[in-house]
Formats: sequence, C-alpha cells, structure tokens
Amino acid sequence: MFERNGQFARQRDRDRAHKTAIVGLNNLGMIAVKFFVFIFFCSSSAIAAACDSRALNELPKFWRAFHQASLRGNADSASHFYAFPLGLKGPYDDDKSVIWDTKTFLKNYEFVFREGITGEGKSLLLKNLEEKPQSYWDDKLAHAVFPGNRCEARIDDYEMSWNEGQGWKIIDLYYVEDFSLLKSYFKKSAK
Repeated sequence: MFERNGQFARQRDRDRAHKTAIVGLNNLGMIAVKFFVFIFFCSSSAIAAACDSRALNELPKFWRAFHQASLRGNADSASHFYAFPLGLKGPYDDDKSVIWDTKTFLKNYEFVFREGITGEGKSLLLKNLEEKPQSYWDDKLAHAVFPGNRCEARIDDYEMSWNEGQGWKIIDLYYVEDFSLLKSYFKKSAK
C-alpha cells in the first residue's frame, strides 16, 4: 500500500512538474509574444519615423512651389519637382505605366501638361491646379502622407517621395484624362 501511495505521489509529482513546465512554456511563449509585439511597434515607429518632422514641414512648401511653377507653365522650372525616370500611370491597376526621362518630359510638357492630350485646350492636370481652391489643397495636404517603408505622399494625381538629400520629388503621376490616347501618342512619336 505504501508502495502504491509512493507511485501515486511520484505520478502526482511528475504531473505537477509537467504542468509547471507547460505553464513555464506558456509564460515563455507569452514573453516571446510580448517581445515580438514590442519589436513590431518599434519597427512601426521607425517606419513612421521615415517621415520625420522636417519632411512633414517641407511638404506644404514643396506643394505650393510646385503648384506655382505648374501654373506658370515653364517646363524647365517644373521639371525640378519631378524625379526621373517619371512614371505616368493610368487610372486602372493593370494599366502599364509610361516612363519618361527628363528629355521626354521637357519635349512633351507643353502638349501633355498644358494643352491636353484630348485637344480641349487645357489638360485636366492644369485645370485641377487652376480651378480648385486653396482650401481643397490644404485639406489634401493634411491627409497626404501615407505609411510605408518610405516617406511618401499623394495629392490628387501626384505621388511624391521624400529623399533626405533632395527633399520631396514627384515620382509617379496618375494620368486619368485619356491614358490610352497618351500611350498611343508616345508610341507614334517614338517611331
């Protein structure tokens, strides 16, 4: 009987040790989960820190200077606000981008940005810049920056990226006026 009680005691001790080990593993698991959550939040903070206060302060200045240069219509002065190669994207995700270098931008600026590809006298890009009130742009600026691995922003059809050495530059332009007509124009002019 004592031996049997001893077996029960040993079994009970093993069960307790097993439960303690499981609880210990659970605690270790919780510590690991907490550690990974901490690392995630630290890395998210680092990602959010990609747009530091300097970048955020420079965005309205950049936009206003770009806006004024675009309204003046000088291709050379407007080109300083773009990063090349510049991607012109269509309104749909499956539209293949048109890529411009600086030379192509300068050559076609008047036609695409000022006159408009559709022949209506003004491009939709220029109309938007001219006709929308300052309050519209202020609201867009307040909601322009979006999270990601880099400091990027989008205002209307202009997608911008922050580079510590160069400041804000427009990296992509969404050309919604008539993207298929724009692409066919560039195919013909390239021949």
